[in-house]
Amino acid sequence: MAQWQRLALIVALVVAGGSVARPELSARLAPGAAWAQTDRAARVARFASADIERATHGTDAATGTPHVEVRLSGAAAERLRDFTTAHVGKVIDIRVDGRVISRPMIREPIAGGTFVITGRLTGDDARAMAAAFRAGSAAIELVVTD
Repeated sequence: MAQWQRLALIVALVVAGGSVARPELSARLAPGAAWAQTDRAARVARFASADIERATHGTDAATGTPHVEVRLSGAAAERLRDFTTAHVGKVIDIRVDGRVISRPMIREPIAGGTFVITGRLTGDDARAMAAAFRAGSAAIELVVTD
């Protein structure tokens, strides 16, 4: 494997929150380095509870569908913008603690750091999910599926 391929693999693993199999290579790239987090080719974006500034639950007035509105902090909002910009027109899984909640298509970049999770949620699910985000016990993954 060429040096640039090893570095690309390391960057992909760091962006995806994985670990590096060769520790001697990981020392050259600090986990969470700003440039690695905004790698536009990343097919996964992860947001820990610490990235979530606000989470509220509610119901869509027009459809009656329960939802959770999530507001990300500054750096996480930038990662969300970069991820959604890079993947406009693609279908993603929205996963909360590994469970697929929704499978929307990214129609446009999300620039403000706020998004709404809808899908297979009951009112109780939405309430519990928002509470888990506020308590710091849940994480969100956006995964490109196509």
